[in-house]
Formats: sequence, structure tokens, C-alpha cells
Amino acid sequence: MPSVGPFSLWHGESPLPPWPRADRRRLRRIEVLVIGAGLCGLALARELAARGAEVCVVDAMGPGAGASTRNAGFVLVCHPWDYPALRGRLGPEGARAYLSLARRSHAIVRERYAEACDHVPCGSLALADETDAEERVRLSQAAEMLQADGVPCTLSEDVPEGLEGFGCALSIPEDGGLHPGKLVACLADGLFGVRGRVCALDPDRRTATLEGDVEVAFDRAYVCTNGYASRLLGRTGPTIAPHRAQILALAPTGSPGPAGPVCYATWGYDYFRRRADGTWLVGGRRHLHREAEATDAPGPTAKVQLDLERFAARHLPATRGATVRARWSGTMGFTPDEIPHVAPWPDDAGPVTVVGGFGGHGLGLALAYAEAAAEGRGDPLAPYRNGEGHTRRPAP
Repeated sequence: MPSVGPFSLWHGESPLPPWPRADRRRLRRIEVLVIGAGLCGLALARELAARGAEVCVVDAMGPGAGASTRNAGFVLVCHPWDYPALRGRLGPEGARAYLSLARRSHAIVRERYAEACDHVPCGSLALADETDAEERVRLSQAAEMLQADGVPCTLSEDVPEGLEGFGCALSIPEDGGLHPGKLVACLADGLFGVRGRVCALDPDRRTATLEGDVEVAFDRAYVCTNGYASRLLGRTGPTIAPHRAQILALAPTGSPGPAGPVCYATWGYDYFRRRADGTWLVGGRRHLHREAEATDAPGPTAKVQLDLERFAARHLPATRGATVRARWSGTMGFTPDEIPHVAPWPDDAGPVTVVGGFGGHGLGLALAYAEAAAEGRGDPLAPYRNGEGHTRRPAP
């Protein structure tokens, strides 16, 4: 029987010891409170602790229980379909600043955690459907702009063997994959963390109230709950809308071999990779269920999972007849322009900073944003934002 639920294959392969429950005896005053123990929150806590701060991380479920370990483990320099629109919003200089952030995040992974988190420099493929001429044009535009901005890439009609139904592939060699569960374990190691849901945050009194009436006083606080931020801040914080992402894992059907490239398709809504052990991870299809998937509700759904199976059967012949090992989901966080936020709350003088809105690309950006927040640099892309909304073409 496959594992079905919000928790992923990664959890089973890299289980983390549970954090203790928050209680009044251990928590009264802390210099820095980090709310959210995903990639961003854990990385931020490590950065702050390395600078000498007394830090406590609090999370309702514990380290890496959210989207940080409920993904497919892609580490990307950008989202190719969106790059022309992103460049239009930020300008060429701002787009290059975005790429620098992604590259900094990748560098942190490679320099500190590569071996421990099974980092694979396998490159990525952005694949256009063979029936969608407009999608090919978009990838051609993206390739031209990425090359101009210093990202080596190649657009080719020679789609790798074993992939069906695609007309061209944009290859970005510097991208890669990793084991997100093992990365979370590295980031959580040695941190002071507790489990507990934060029910209220009072910036005037500089206190957080946790379930069980546990009140914590802080000098500074960071909200790193990404797609769950509105649960705590409501409409008073930066807009970070939740969207559910669903994945299934298919058991190996052949012999183990080198991991394949991490792949995106269908205007970036669908994604898949073959791990070295032969397991296939297939995610996406939320564009077919937009209203239902605009949620932070946990757990996979039968309709999306069936569509994922159909996608795999059409495009990945090696998966035909494979058994399902696991099904899971995670909650992503999207800002209106799909560029992450580093924003003070409730105003510029507030003691609370919100960091999030990674738009499904936390593995590619979160560590660099955590570093920027720890250094007090504010929103690294603020000088380039023009406030326009996202312009990705809706997938069919």
C-alpha cells in the first residue's frame, strides 16, 4: 500500500527527532523568536545564531513539517516560463539581482550541505508540449534573455530519450536536485526549537502567545511560515496566498543509474525527476483544479492524483505499470508578483519581519533570503519592484 498523506517520501527516508512542546518553564524571554521551522526559518535561525544572537525557533509541527519536505527537491536558478515577465517587472538589473540571489542560495547548499543532502548537479530541463507553439516561443524568449543575463542555457528540439509528447527542451546545466529532508536535518541540527502553534503576535508588547497560554517575550521576531502567514497575520501582513502542490512517487521499474535532470513542463505547472534509485517523482496538475488547490488544506486529493498518473502515463513511458510508493502535498506561498517578501510588520518601525512568498521555489531562494534578513538588508529586490502583478499565461 502506498503512503498517503501530507507527509512525504522524504520524511520516511530522513526522519527528524520531534521537538519538545513549548512550556512556560523554558520559554519566557528570548532575544530572537523565529516562527516557522521550514527552510527559511531554520536557515535564518542558523544565520542569526552564527552572529551571536540567542534564537528560538517555534513551529506548530516541528522542523520541516511543511512544504520544505513536501516537494520534489528541485534547486533552480529561475522559472524559465516566467523569466521574461520577471525581467519586465524588475528590469534587466533587477532580474540579474534575482539570479544572484538564487545562485547565492545554491552556493550555500553546495558549500555547506552538498554531501549531506545528496545534492546532484544534474541540470534542469524546461519542456514545451509538442502541440503548443506559444509555449515554445516563450521558452525561446526565456533562453535569449537568460543568456544575455549570464545564465548558460540551450534550447533544442532534441528531447532526451524516454520523454514523450514534448517538442523542445531548454537546458540549464547549473540547476540541480537534492534530498530536502536531509537538508532540513542539516539546518535544524543544534538549534533550540520547540513545537507549538503561535496563536497571537503583539508587536507593541513584543510578545507571542502560543497554544496552552504560553507567552514568550522577544526583542525581535521573524515570521517564516510562508503559505501559512495569513493564519497569524491576517490581512495586516504582506499578501502571501497559499496554494497546494501535490506529488506522487512511482516505484522503480528499471535498474538504478545516474539521476536524471530535474524537469518542468506545461508552462511550469508540472514537474518530475528520476532519482538514482529509479524512483520517479511527479508533481503538478494544480492548474486543472485552480479553485480547489488555492488552499492550505493538507493532504492529496483523488482528482489531482489521478491527473498526475495520467500525465506520467502520457509523457514518461518508463513509469507505465509502476506502482505508487507514496502520495503527498505541501502548501506553497505566493505574493501577487511572485517575488518573495522581506517586510517589516506591522510598519517600518515594527520589531517583526515577515520573510516568505517563495512561489514554489524555496529550495532555490530561501537560504539567500534568510542570509539577507539576518544581515538586516531588508528586501533585496525592493529597489527593482514596480508592483505589477504576475503575467504567466494560464496553462490550458
